Amino acid sequence: DEDKSAALSKTLSILQDVIIQQISLVHTNHSKSSNPIPTPTEHFALIVNILSTPPSSTALSSLSKEFLPELLRILTAVLPQISARIAKQQFRQVVNLLIEIINANKDNGKLQEQSSMSKTSDIILLPCLKALSEIMLLVSISITEKDMNSTDWLKATNCFLSFLDDDRTNVKKFAHQHIVRLMSSNSGKGLSVSFISEFFIEVLKSCSRSKHHRSLCVLMLLEAGC
Repeated sequence: DEDKSAALSKTLSILQDVIIQQISLVHTNHSKSSNPIPTPTEHFALIVNILSTPPSSTALSSLSKEFLPELLRILTAVLPQISARIAKQQFRQVVNLLIEIINANKDNGKLQEQSSMSKTSDIILLPCLKALSEIMLLVSISITEKDMNSTDWLKATNCFLSFLDDDRTNVKKFAHQHIVRLMSSNSGKGLSVSFISEFFIEVLKSCSRSKHHRSLCVLMLLEAGC
């Protein structure tokens, strides 16, 4: 825990230094002694830029490899503090970046003992799912029916549905929690609920003795008020 806190503090410090340097370049008359405090939006923009940067193309790209879990945690923390308009504008880029990271790390821990699965998935997969959850919930505040029918929105929703029966307890639990929150936040909009309901119906239709745990996941979500 102390190592995680130290890495998180170091990453945050590096991000703030970079943002302050960028502010100074833009505002040439900015007083060096004023020590501007970077905003959540500036943190968000820089992290997305870092995650979008091809490996080894710049000095900043090394941050993505060395401090990826910390970058994802900071991203999750700042997302609720930025405007829904900015989140909506950047939704496609952020979703594609996060899903790419999720796909690269979705099997981490599966070949290990059950007792260590949760710990392994906590490193990158779970922080990435949390960041994806936050931007979806933020965008859902002002989302339209057209937006909810977009490939990016359905791709993000399907990402969570795919983890509903995951072997890792913490991953499965978080996927359940997100779907419940997502459906609650869109209770009056219909499309996400319709898309997820169709998924539930197909799961129940294909229920068998060997896959009964999938139908159990569905029933648990329905019981939770979905």
